[in-house]
This record gives sequence, C-alpha cells and structure tokens, in this order.
Amino acid sequence: MEEIVKRITDELLKDGIDVYPPASHKGECKSPYCVVKDEGAAKFQTFSTQRRMYSIYCHVPIEMYLELDDFAKKCKTAVERLAPMVMPTGLETPSFLDTVNNDYSKSVEYRCYARNKLL
Repeated sequence: MEEIVKRITDELLKDGIDVYPPASHKGECKSPYCVVKDEGAAKFQTFSTQRRMYSIYCHVPIEMYLELDDFAKKCKTAVERLAPMVMPTGLETPSFLDTVNNDYSKSVEYRCYARNKLL
C-alpha cells in the first residue's frame, strides 16, 4: 500500500511539515520532522479485507520538547483530511528521548482497510 504512504506524505507536505522515509534522516535533529511508516497488514475477521497499519513518528529537537504535542497535533490535523480512508486507531506512544539524534519523539497509529482478492 505504498499509495497510502504517499497520500499521507502528500497531506503532511501540504501543511509544510518535513517528511522523511524510514531510516533516511541523517544527523542531529535541528527542526521538527516526521516519518511515515507502513507497519504491515493482517486479515480482517472473516472478510476478504486486510487492515493495514501506518505510523507517523513525530520528532522535535530536545530543546523543543514542549512543542512535541503541538507538532503531533499538526500532523494529525493534516492526516484527518484522508478520512474515512485513513483513520486513527487511538494509539499514541508517550514521548521518548533519542540520545543518538538528540530529539524527542512520539508516534501516532492509523489504519486503512483494503480488499484483498487473494484472501
């Protein structure tokens, strides 16, 4: 479902949010950015449907810790425009410190249902 990752990325970019593919940001975090990641899929109940999961990892520099929640909210607002195709699951991680990149991060999880003709 690379198409969904692209749509999420496009919505974030429209709002002026820096977006990186997983494991591509290099060096220390100097400004807020996010990473959109496909977290895989599973069959949904007994239907020929898959539930695909996506996460948006929000990163801010250590000195901007108090702005992490506002940045995550800005990201969530951008992705809301994709509803009902992409919906939040309600799962958000607490903030965590990344000492390698000198940033604080948190993630927000989303789901998307798609018919799978092979199931």
